[in-house]
Amino acid sequence: MKKNDSISFGGVALILIGAILLATSYFTGLSHLNIVLWTGLLFVTLGIVLHVWLLKRREKY
Repeated sequence: MKKNDSISFGGVALILIGAILLATSYFTGLSHLNIVLWTGLLFVTLGIVLHVWLLKRREKY
């Protein structure tokens, strides 16, 4: 696996971290805290943007 291939999974990792944070906050009863919800949403959003940007950058067209 090349270095660029492992970097391209950074967006997916952020999405997974955000999803795990949101699920954990739900199951532990912390879903009433806005900072936890906003942090999870931020991780998911940044992960999507990073993943799409890295895919676009890797394409030739």
